[in-house]
Amino acid sequence: MRWALALALAVPASVAERSVIVVLTFGVVAFSIFAQGLTMPPLLRRWNLTGAEDAEH
Repeated sequence: MRWALALALAVPASVAERSVIVVLTFGVVAFSIFAQGLTMPPLLRRWNLTGAEDAEH
């Protein structure tokens, strides 16, 4: 994902839509990071990968 933002920032300033490309790319990268971060804990609990059962025994 960091490559997408690096590529967007590498677009020459002469391209008229450069700012739109950078903003949209940042939005997509930020959304994907937040979505993954918010869904990871419930998935880990659902798949019993938290290690909580080891602490109970």
